[in-house]
Amino acid sequence: MDGVGEYYYKYEVYNSKNKMVASKKYAEGITSYNWKATKVGKYKIVVTVKDAIGTTIAKTVKKVIVK
Repeated sequence: MDGVGEYYYKYEVYNSKNKMVASKKYAEGITSYNWKATKVGKYKIVVTVKDAIGTTIAKTVKKVIVK
């Protein structure tokens, strides 16, 4: 990402019904997120990066099946 200034990261976890089940709000420099599933199912993890002027980009970085 070619952004301006510092980067802020937000992490969101969604279940198979696209309901958010966990999240971490924007934080500067937090480039990782630990999450532990509490139920069996399919999940996706979305990371959004925001720069100092508010430009954002979001990517689904992982699809997880918990058995």
